Amino acid sequence: MARPYTLESFIASDSIKNLIKISIDSAKKQDISCPHSLIVGGAGTGKTTLSNIIGHEMDVKMHTIMGPTITKDMMLVNKLMKMKTHEILFIDEIHSLPKNVFEMLYSVMEDGFLTMRIGNNTMNYKLKPITIIGATNMPECLPTPLVDRFKVKVHLNLYTNEDISKIIKLNTFNDRGITFTDDAVTALSKVCRGVPRVAINYVDTILDYAIAKDIMQVEESDVQCGLDLIGIDRLGLNDTDRRILVTLYETFLCMPTGIETLASVVGQNEKILATQHEPFLISSGLLLKTGQGRTLTEAGLDYVVEVTSDEA
Repeated sequence: MARPYTLESFIASDSIKNLIKISIDSAKKQDISCPHSLIVGGAGTGKTTLSNIIGHEMDVKMHTIMGPTITKDMMLVNKLMKMKTHEILFIDEIHSLPKNVFEMLYSVMEDGFLTMRIGNNTMNYKLKPITIIGATNMPECLPTPLVDRFKVKVHLNLYTNEDISKIIKLNTFNDRGITFTDDAVTALSKVCRGVPRVAINYVDTILDYAIAKDIMQVEESDVQCGLDLIGIDRLGLNDTDRRILVTLYETFLCMPTGIETLASVVGQNEKILATQHEPFLISSGLLLKTGQGRTLTEAGLDYVVEVTSDEA
């Protein structure tokens, strides 16, 4: 996988890259820590990659923790007290932190102090200058006082097909000399849901297919053959996407349906359905989100009729 390590090689909007570059250049010239940063974006859009790039460009060590694993404030205290000057603490899924940990971060980010309660006493510990980088796909779950303490805030949106094509080309290099035609790259970019991680995974699958079939130049038809192996159809829909649409048609007769009810019948976690499936189905014009619930669009109905008739 060709993961970028420099800001120049990171594929994102110029506005995001310029903001990050100015923050890094300013910090380095002043010999201070990079400003606290909040990176918002869906799964696989490059939050961790961008954080690693900031660490690499600053030439400092980045420590990584997962928000859901921090159940007690002392778990974070131990990490913070061991960090050295200008190092970065990357908190993935920062929205999952407990309320008391959020409150502890306020003084860490604002004043560089770690406030700890020991019995009935409160102790302030002066930390070395560090950077907190938070990543989330649920910014609405973050308390406003925490969000306000992030000087730099960026939102990584879903990528355009053009940008996904660039990422695909970067990841098609291999030691077997297998190449992808431009038509193959274009076809693949259209089914990657605008997510770099998805594109990279699909490239790996198609390369496996090409190697197994002794294909040296991947054509557009080979792309679909490779995607068929993992249940991805011509529109980029997977098995769960199809179950959602078919369930709305067969079980709920195209009537608006609440996400909790839909998730229960489909057999999928509500959060995963809302964050990983629904946005792509809506952007593809197959699903409509209304005040009464989710329902099929006309294109979605046509798709389901086609899929169910093929299975008959």
